[in-house]
Amino acid sequence: MEEIEEYDFYMDQIEKFDIMCYQINRNTDTRPWTFMTYAFTEKGHYHFFKNVLASSFIGNLADIGFIGKLWTELNMPGDFDMDVIQNDILQLNMLEVATCYRDTIKNTIMRKYGSVLQYN
Repeated sequence: MEEIEEYDFYMDQIEKFDIMCYQINRNTDTRPWTFMTYAFTEKGHYHFFKNVLASSFIGNLADIGFIGKLWTELNMPGDFDMDVIQNDILQLNMLEVATCYRDTIKNTIMRKYGSVLQYN
């Protein structure tokens, strides 16, 4: 029997540095997925969706459905359209998009910034 995908989603904003962190836990993975948007006030949540599609997170229809649900929950305009987002990714430098880490938000912040942020 195939295992049913289950997800947990967390967001945390570090206003002082204008960073939004997103963490997805999928029950079929051993490590969480953390995506970071730098200059969040300029880029908004849309950048998170570009990060997800530029990463290797999407593996099946359940993942697409979950990301589509997040689109709605984050009050993004219009319908979730992977093709439009993927076209945007192709027009950008991939290094600007791919900010995905296979760890928790807390561990990612501590590893990248140490105690500078005093993350709890």
